[in-house]
Amino acid sequence: GGSPSDSRHVHDTCQRYLGVLVVLGIARSSHALCDGTTFQMLDGRGTRLYAMPFGGGGGSTAPTTFWQLSFACAEVEAAAYRDDVGALLREVRRRCENWHEPAPSLLLHTPPGDITAYPVYDRGESYPFTESRAAFTAAGGSHSRVTLIGDAAHPMSPFKGQGANQALLDAVQLADALALAPRGFGAQTGGGAARTAALLREFERQMYSRSERQRLRSRAAVERLHSSDLRAAATTGKEREPPEELVAEFRRARAGCWDAEAGSLVAKVLKARRAVRRREVRSRREVRAAAKGG
Repeated sequence: GGSPSDSRHVHDTCQRYLGVLVVLGIARSSHALCDGTTFQMLDGRGTRLYAMPFGGGGGSTAPTTFWQLSFACAEVEAAAYRDDVGALLREVRRRCENWHEPAPSLLLHTPPGDITAYPVYDRGESYPFTESRAAFTAAGGSHSRVTLIGDAAHPMSPFKGQGANQALLDAVQLADALALAPRGFGAQTGGGAARTAALLREFERQMYSRSERQRLRSRAAVERLHSSDLRAAATTGKEREPPEELVAEFRRARAGCWDAEAGSLVAKVLKARRAVRRREVRSRREVRAAAKGG
């Protein structure tokens, strides 16, 4: 997700505060509601808790739980909480003092040193993202062979889980572009350098087209998850109803929620797996038929 430290290195005037502070912690405990799966609580007043197993729980290792608490607040307040763990803890406990388990236990068993917080920013509508940067202009404008990927190029809120995914896709797309660049001694002078720069600009256009959709969806998720409309918050990511087979598959995997994009990927995997099984069945039938015929 986009924090100030991610985006201010790109261009300060492009970042947009999304009205939410995210608090992260690791509790030295677990609970049945988040044992082996994810768990989410919403209070309908702009505060949300998400928890998932983090490690341990086997043998002599104590279980640990990662939790993310987010709530709406002004940017000045968010910056102050980020820099003052004591004030942050008091505010978190105040907001969650009447919540049911596992919230009280998770907060109680989280050492202050394992708590961090950051205001959530994204980059705003500002493409090409490099054209407003002095470094880009000094490096040759559209002929520059400098580019950015990941949060440096398109920071977004963490509430769709797309930050790292988009960065991985950026890396693959950039590698594909560079594979077409001229190579060898002297290749990056004159026309070769211009060719490489053109490939990078095309990469940036494709990256922006892809990541911008996810940034906007991630921004919309901020409002839904911290809304008084609990139904909208609880169904974030459920753009369409999943087939029953996929629901069963998610349950077997102990996944805590349905996401349309994840479901699309699972659907492709299941389709491929069914095709493999059909081939295996045909192969066994052919073997049996050949054995009977012999």
